[in-house]
Amino acid sequence: MARRPDRPGVNAKGNLPGIDKGWNYAPGASLAQQQQQIVANKAANLPTQLAQDFKKDMSFILPPEAYIKAGKEITSTLPANDMAQLYNDLMALLNAQVGTGRAATIASSGKGADLVRQASRHYPASWVAEADNLGPLYTKLNTNGRGWHHTIDNSQYPVGTLVNFRDFGVVTVEKNAGYIVVRDDVGNAIHEYAHRLQNAHPRLQKLFKELHLRRTGHAPLESLDKLEPLVGYGKNELTRRDHYIKNYWGKEYGGEPLEVMTMGFKTVLSGYKTKESGKWFEKLYNNDREIFDFVVGILFNWKP
Repeated sequence: MARRPDRPGVNAKGNLPGIDKGWNYAPGASLAQQQQQIVANKAANLPTQLAQDFKKDMSFILPPEAYIKAGKEITSTLPANDMAQLYNDLMALLNAQVGTGRAATIASSGKGADLVRQASRHYPASWVAEADNLGPLYTKLNTNGRGWHHTIDNSQYPVGTLVNFRDFGVVTVEKNAGYIVVRDDVGNAIHEYAHRLQNAHPRLQKLFKELHLRRTGHAPLESLDKLEPLVGYGKNELTRRDHYIKNYWGKEYGGEPLEVMTMGFKTVLSGYKTKESGKWFEKLYNNDREIFDFVVGILFNWKP
């Protein structure tokens, strides 16, 4: 799609508000294009292998604050007095400006596969296309339990190994194969598919991790079960509290905060699909605009 000159997130001179113009951003370029140009310029004088490594390591050079500011410029144009309309306008704008609607390729069938396909259509199509290239994705529906995701670590499970996965039984390991179990809820499918995107797009996860570390600082790890004893969390589920709208957002897995990204996308993209999801959409918008604007800025500007 050709760039529109009035695209939210870029001002009339083509610069992201608040970002130093001394970086020589090209007029009208998107955040991703600006970022890629900076990295390409720096890599141009490096040997081939070093240049490739540099591009891989530095391709998330723009900080979370850049995406927050870009997202705020978009959300500030939407009707805050009607949150359902705000959600509808935001999704329509995302489709028009970025392109959504691509269904993930699922290697299995059934209701679980249908839900994940439906969920993936909410994300930028380029993200879904890249995730399809990672490896096969298998899904199942489980209406009685929590959803989960696992992408095979082939250094732990070599291709051809037989592994017994909960809900799937014994499977033959394939390269980068992913497994998703979802409840009968598209919001849960949006959440679990975001975990697959974390594996397909580690640079994206790094941005959410950077924001989480900035927000939580040296806050201690705490037991989710002790913070919310009636929810049914496991004893090993730990979180770092912040002003997140729910303690689960700060949950870490061996030092990796993997739920900020998944909960952020779920909350914004689920919108008003149910009364409950609408409640959380409004709560995030009203109580944590930093995260809301960050998610919007990422959806409109981040490129694989």
